Amino acid sequence: MSEENKSNPFTDAIIIFAVIIGFLMIYSQYQKNEFIKQQEQRKLEQESIQRASLNSCLDDAEFNYNINWATSCKKHLESTKIDYIYQCSLVYDQNYCKKQVNNIKHSVDCALPSSTSNNIEQARKDEKDRCFKKFPIK
Repeated sequence: MSEENKSNPFTDAIIIFAVIIGFLMIYSQYQKNEFIKQQEQRKLEQESIQRASLNSCLDDAEFNYNINWATSCKKHLESTKIDYIYQCSLVYDQNYCKKQVNNIKHSVDCALPSSTSNNIEQARKDEKDRCFKKFPIK
């Protein structure tokens, strides 16, 4: 072999070393990108869970509001019936008044006294505020 075609071991070692370093740099960047993708995926999953938890909490707050309103309507109706029978009995026979009261039907969306409705509205607002504090969304 001629001197020109002979490879220099030092040059060969540098080339091999450069190839290995290049490969390691590419592999390192690939690993870094994969790690970043995994972190982003975890973050998205956590945000999704957080959002679902918030929505569930808000749904519970609304459900509780509706139950409180309906329960208060029922109590208000009973109180109103008792007042009606008393007032009616002052003018009419009590049996007649009781029959009239039985025609009054319970409604879950009745008009409540403002103090009662304000309390129920405030309870809903407070419960929703607790949801936003417990499950903050960025």
